Amino acid sequence: MPSITEAVSFSSHGVLPAIVQDYDTGEVIVFGYVNPEALERTAETGLTHLYNRQEKDLKPYGEDSGRVQHVKSIHLSKDSDSILIKVTQSFPPDQPRPRSKFNLRWLPESSSWIEESDRGFTPRDAESE
Repeated sequence: MPSITEAVSFSSHGVLPAIVQDYDTGEVIVFGYVNPEALERTAETGLTHLYNRQEKDLKPYGEDSGRVQHVKSIHLSKDSDSILIKVTQSFPPDQPRPRSKFNLRWLPESSSWIEESDRGFTPRDAESE
């Protein structure tokens, strides 16, 4: 049986962009990268593994926070140069369900970023105003 990595086109840096999406809501949870080992471990374990380019390390996403992602499906782009991982997440009982990391929306008509969550994030430009 062919390996999951045989069909994909990793970049010259040996990584592949990965979008992680909530299986039930369709919300984008995180954008990251996988290298061949991370993609293979994701397929083998059923848990999302992302490659940290700065630390050159990989581990199951959310392992430290207890927000583990259980893979429902992996989708390969038409050009084989990116993947979409659809997941369900498990959370520690004492933690609320986190919002997407994509919590700002650009509105061209007003030329501004609008915050879409209560996470307290303020863009740098807004802080100086």
